Amino acid sequence: MGKTKNNKVVNFSQYAGYNQKNKTKKKKKKNFIPLILIVLLIIAVGCVCLFTDIFNIEKIEVQGINVAYVSSGLDNIQDLEDVIPNDNVTSYLAEEGMAYYSIEDIISMSGITMGNNMFKENLNVAVEKIQAAPYVKSANIVRKFPNALIINVEERIFRAFVDYVGSYVCIDDTGFVVNIINKSQKVTNEPCIIGITPKDLVKGFVVGEMLNADDPIKLQRVVNLLNLIDKNQLQIDIETIDITNVNEVLVKLRDKDITINFGDMSNMNLKIQFLPEILNDVGNKKGTVLMNSDEDNLKPRFFEKI
Repeated sequence: MGKTKNNKVVNFSQYAGYNQKNKTKKKKKKNFIPLILIVLLIIAVGCVCLFTDIFNIEKIEVQGINVAYVSSGLDNIQDLEDVIPNDNVTSYLAEEGMAYYSIEDIISMSGITMGNNMFKENLNVAVEKIQAAPYVKSANIVRKFPNALIINVEERIFRAFVDYVGSYVCIDDTGFVVNIINKSQKVTNEPCIIGITPKDLVKGFVVGEMLNADDPIKLQRVVNLLNLIDKNQLQIDIETIDITNVNEVLVKLRDKDITINFGDMSNMNLKIQFLPEILNDVGNKKGTVLMNSDEDNLKPRFFEKI
């Protein structure tokens, strides 16, 4: 009788983690298929967005801008769409008043082309181009599906001229230089600031930059004064602000022969609040209102010009 060959039976269940490893592999295989489908779906959506006419730009709206269509020749523009050559370009007025750029200016600055796919336009670059304009304070662009863009623009508020070497440097309410013009070009009645010179005499003042003054305190006090006047809705017609001496800020009114000496501009909130009543009491008299002392609870004094 022949020898019986003994076969050794190996029980794989004795190896810890064997079954768990096989289960994990199966799960990975199952999860891999949905992931591929998701990727393919994303690619398909991207192709639809980039290569179909659905998202081609047919309309551009300019909002939040104090805008006027400068080439229209109209004195009072009520409906801008009536004067815009392209019916697909519309605008909405935020408020009435002077505008620095037309609708076409803003769209041209952006570099956006009508009819292009909105997803192919680099909106960040377009915003940077618009914000490079000196009178633009901020801008943003949003997509309005399926085929429109909305450009939101905030213009800088032109608040004063700085008298400098035969020219006027136009600044906004933060001290940002928006333009430099010859004195003969001045046609508006914003206050004229006297006593500020550039820190760099060779470079001078530069459009598109903050006013780089020889004394930063001078600029800061002018900005604070202008903002306080606006905040308190003070109805005074200022001709000049003389900041030559930072401790004796002089404001001359245009409609009255009155000069207001604010001193070093301490306690300006109270001084501004008192001013309307003081000017009302002074009436048509000529002279100087002194508000440069903290004595007697900021009680002002008036020195009449004889």
